[in-house]
Amino acid sequence: MMIIQPEGESHLKKKPFFVSEQLSKLIDDFQIKFTKMMWPYAFFHLFFLTLGLFELTFFAFFFTFLSEHSLGAFALSLIFLTAFSYFILRLYYQTRKPEQLKELKKKFALKAKEILDYQEGNSECHAALADAFCRLAQSLNGREHCFYKAPKLFSRLNTTVEKISYWAHWNDVYNMKEMALNAAVEEYIKSVKCEATSLEAHTALANAYILLTSLYINPQGQEDEDEKRLAPSSIHSTAIQQKFRVAAEKAIEEFKILRDYSPNDPWIHEQLAYSYCDLHMPSEAIAEYEQILLLNPGDTEMLYKLGVLYFQSGRTAQGLHVYEQLKSSHYKKAEMLISHYGAYS
Repeated sequence: MMIIQPEGESHLKKKPFFVSEQLSKLIDDFQIKFTKMMWPYAFFHLFFLTLGLFELTFFAFFFTFLSEHSLGAFALSLIFLTAFSYFILRLYYQTRKPEQLKELKKKFALKAKEILDYQEGNSECHAALADAFCRLAQSLNGREHCFYKAPKLFSRLNTTVEKISYWAHWNDVYNMKEMALNAAVEEYIKSVKCEATSLEAHTALANAYILLTSLYINPQGQEDEDEKRLAPSSIHSTAIQQKFRVAAEKAIEEFKILRDYSPNDPWIHEQLAYSYCDLHMPSEAIAEYEQILLLNPGDTEMLYKLGVLYFQSGRTAQGLHVYEQLKSSHYKKAEMLISHYGAYS
């Protein structure tokens, strides 16, 4: 794809290596602060867990003695008070945490602007800050597993500890990634407003929307079945599905703009096809794959994906025709394609 560069001297090219190095340090510093912000919540849960277990153990061990005295009622009321205090304080912390995450993101943005010599209304500055937010979001991939580590003496427990870390903090990491990607989208939109006909600006904005859809389509960020069970059911909520659809539709609009400017670029048609598949729009996806094959008839991978969609959409005769084409070219996925025969329902 041909990328159009803005005319004139770049605002950022005067010190690209310095900027990249400083942003990397800023992201590392953010990771440290983000981790430290999580520790008080971990200590809070650990304290009440330990206190609750101690109280229950004490009550069970001395039940006979306590039941004969008024201390039994006092011990039982203490257990209920501990539980009540935990849920009240937990609600307070859950309310407070989003504001802390926003403040952390705000501080990152201010520091990044200093590094970039950020100027409002400069397309390149907006794009650079958006890229910094994208790098921040990518740096958080898998972060939910790494908040805690078992001591070396108990290294065999690392897998269990990582699952506990995932269960306790996947939502925090998810929210932070969402904030970073939304901030990136906002900056890319500003960049587009500065250079409305720049293919580079529209491509960057479309890619940002794709990153958002990737976050929404798999919120827990894992394929591990055990971890999926640990994650709360809210990850499949209607709100997240709606966010996914909105982001995917906006990505499609940006790719349509790119298609109008560069109709013979297979990459653009491929991105549109992927987006249509995500939104369960097979007819539109088929049209894009067919266009790709008109531009690049020898692309067997695209031909295979088109064949799968034919079978899934009930266009069986066309699917078989694709199968014969792949088989004659000895493409290794020809047999995989025929397994989709009868997939239409």
